[in-house]
Amino acid sequence: MFTIQEESIGRAHDAVIRYIIDNSTLIKTEDGEVTIDPGQPISIRVENPFANPMISSASMFGPGFANEYQTTFYTVKQRKHDGNDPVYTYGNRLCDYFTPYIRYSVPGRRPWVRKVADYAFSLLRYVHLDVRVYHEWKGDGNMGGVNQIHQSIIDRLIANPESRRALAITWSPNHDIQSAEPPCLQLVMARIRPGTHIIDLYAIFRSNDMLSAWGQNAYGLAYLLKYIVNEINRFIGDGPYTIGALETVSLAPHIYSTRDVMELSKFRDKFKIMDKYLNFQKT
Repeated sequence: MFTIQEESIGRAHDAVIRYIIDNSTLIKTEDGEVTIDPGQPISIRVENPFANPMISSASMFGPGFANEYQTTFYTVKQRKHDGNDPVYTYGNRLCDYFTPYIRYSVPGRRPWVRKVADYAFSLLRYVHLDVRVYHEWKGDGNMGGVNQIHQSIIDRLIANPESRRALAITWSPNHDIQSAEPPCLQLVMARIRPGTHIIDLYAIFRSNDMLSAWGQNAYGLAYLLKYIVNEINRFIGDGPYTIGALETVSLAPHIYSTRDVMELSKFRDKFKIMDKYLNFQKT
């Protein structure tokens, strides 16, 4: 695993793109796209996620898009079922995680005494033979799912600041094993740094587009960390906790060399200018 440690997201983004350009080979993905792939995971630690620059000057995405995108990490986008819903959002998976439930339906009309009796027996997990059972899912933007950010991270750290269980996942085997577009971000975990009031955030990506996505992902995760810290402080009242480091682990990092050739060229040009400046300084 290659590791990068920088003070800001923007500097870390530059560092990881330069590393991949210099230390990778071309491969073809299972979807037939050509990528520049370093062949090993990359860990990136950003000591101060809100230090400038938060966005690399070579990035194709500016502050406007980034500020709109970051809210999708800790809010739910309710599905309209009009054909325009996204396959997933991180907020829907983290804050409205899939929850299975069973709905009972009895055909025909029933007297009120039968309805009361059926309900009472259902509480005892007794179901009449003529009852029809429907298995459905709540969550993922349909509401009624599990808010992992609050229940598993915020509430847990409030109850037990030493917890190592304050995490949330996005992967759902029932929905993602056969999916053509499963989530890239798999897990986030918040931890209070031992002996301090600093909260760090860790994130694991199964596959990560380091050129066009990592910068935006890190920007969104920084605001997710800020949200977690603010919510904990709001509950406690005296606000003792502060924002710590952000660390991402990308298990299969890559760059789409053909699809994102324009953005890749911007980074290459930036590195050339930086190198010329450094060489000039040495002379």
